[in-house]
Amino acid sequence: MSAKSENQESGARQRAERQIVDVARAIGAIFGVPLTLFAIISSLINQPFIALVVALVTAILVSIWVVYTRWTGFLEVAVAGLALIVVVLAGFVIWPRTMTVEGTILDTAGISVSHEKVVLIDVDGVHRETSTDSEGHYQFKRVPCGPYRVRVRGHEVGGGAAGILPIRVVYTNLAIPEPTPKPAPTHTSTNTPTLTYTPTATSTVALTYTPAPTPFPVITETPSATPTLVLQSAPCSPEVNITFPRMDEKLNGDGTVDIKGTASIPDFDFYKVEWGEGEVPSKFHIINPELHRTPIIKGILDTWNTGSLSEGVYTLRLTVVDNRGDFPPPCEVRIFVER
Repeated sequence: MSAKSENQESGARQRAERQIVDVARAIGAIFGVPLTLFAIISSLINQPFIALVVALVTAILVSIWVVYTRWTGFLEVAVAGLALIVVVLAGFVIWPRTMTVEGTILDTAGISVSHEKVVLIDVDGVHRETSTDSEGHYQFKRVPCGPYRVRVRGHEVGGGAAGILPIRVVYTNLAIPEPTPKPAPTHTSTNTPTLTYTPTATSTVALTYTPAPTPFPVITETPSATPTLVLQSAPCSPEVNITFPRMDEKLNGDGTVDIKGTASIPDFDFYKVEWGEGEVPSKFHIINPELHRTPIIKGILDTWNTGSLSEGVYTLRLTVVDNRGDFPPPCEVRIFVER
């Protein structure tokens, strides 16, 4: 009885081991091939749902083939199929549906572009807008997973979350050239240099007659002054104009100054007011980090705190940009800060 019992136990162990091997083979076939296809398709076309459908159809076909060829039993295939269903359902729960897109906007020299409008077009065609910070960095949160495009000044770069599982943070940097200034509109009444003619006295010819001994009259001519032409520099255009402070205005360096003027051009997008040290500054500093999105006509453009400035010559610059990223020549005004 003991030998027979041992043989039965040995046969049972072998059947159990064979069943475990069959289940492992079924799981390997039903899991391995579909998951491999899913990873390849998701990486190539960045369409996880299409890849999932292809993987499920492949799993069904593999299951039918396994049962038909008797490679393993129907019970093992059923266990592998149930496990696959559990994995798919869990994937729908943990699969990230949104992501964060961030990056840095640089110019062709590799310098970060601050306070620049950035547009993102997501997979659904929705346009999202933000602006870069002082270091040229931007960020979009809760962007639907999938391909997207980032646009700055008409230049675009594409991206997307690809791979077996999409990552939740995607970095996209973009290098853009400097915008091309538009030629300033011609305004005959303002942009033409003013020629001021200083009238002079008419040359006077005096006739003096001396009876003798000079037989002829003496003609005496009084020389006149040379006409003076005063050439004034062309002012800023009416659409981009700083009316206060005026050119060479002296400002008190102990308070704040309301900068007044006009910032309004066709297809207006934003304007900014900057200041630099000297008549030809090597660097300008923006007064307000937040770009002004509302055009101004003969109003207050910005408020400048001059309390931290030392005495000297400074230059104010007003730049107005349209929705294509172009801008007319900025308006610059030279001022003096005194204590």
